[in-house]
Amino acid sequence: RNTNYSVDNVYNQHELAGLTRNYVCGKNDETESDTTMLQIFNCTTMEDLHPKPVRGFCIEPMMSTVDLLNQTFDALGYVGPAVSLIHAAMSSVSGQARFPVSAAGTERLGLKDADSTNQTIVVQVLTLSDLVREENIPKIDFLSIDTEGNDMQVILGGIQIFAAHAVRYFQFEYHQTGRWRTSSLQDLIELLDQFGYDCYWALNSGFLTRLTGCWHDDYTAKQWSNVACISRREIITNQLMQSLAGY
Repeated sequence: RNTNYSVDNVYNQHELAGLTRNYVCGKNDETESDTTMLQIFNCTTMEDLHPKPVRGFCIEPMMSTVDLLNQTFDALGYVGPAVSLIHAAMSSVSGQARFPVSAAGTERLGLKDADSTNQTIVVQVLTLSDLVREENIPKIDFLSIDTEGNDMQVILGGIQIFAAHAVRYFQFEYHQTGRWRTSSLQDLIELLDQFGYDCYWALNSGFLTRLTGCWHDDYTAKQWSNVACISRREIITNQLMQSLAGY
């Protein structure tokens, strides 16, 4: 892959797609493009885009995976305050819990599996609110939740964060394992709606299907799926996601 990021490289990609360099707020210098991305970009030119400092946090409860991630981070030069790897689990209540021991990268093992696994270790359990407070995070731009069935509990553990719109965009898994067996996605979507978030099925095609305000009984079928949610205060991204859902 090309890791030489620059504004010129972005322009080159646009030109390969048939776009010109001098577009302003969704229009190029020749025609008023009907390209979705250009209609929604709320900017003047690409020269207005500047690198911004980024802080990333990776929360991982399986110790073997933590060790492998540490080696990978060292190899890639992910050091210092930019990227933090924290050995912990996340849920709706903080404290300690037993977590299964397995090979690095093992999936489909979570807090729910401690009682049915021969070997476990005790791990710290954080809430999203704990993380934001302890790390002094003013706003989360992108949050990915993949906790093998504990996703709803992670969201509930940061309910004040969502109520304050301190998360701009987030995504999580929905399926039939773990706590999802007894939890209602409809209840969660309706709660997030009250807090000002719109949620969508994230489709394999790259498009979206709206969930908020569009619930259908067929959605109670618990299959491996991903849900993407955006704060309504994020006007531009919200418009983009609406367009990907056909609005």
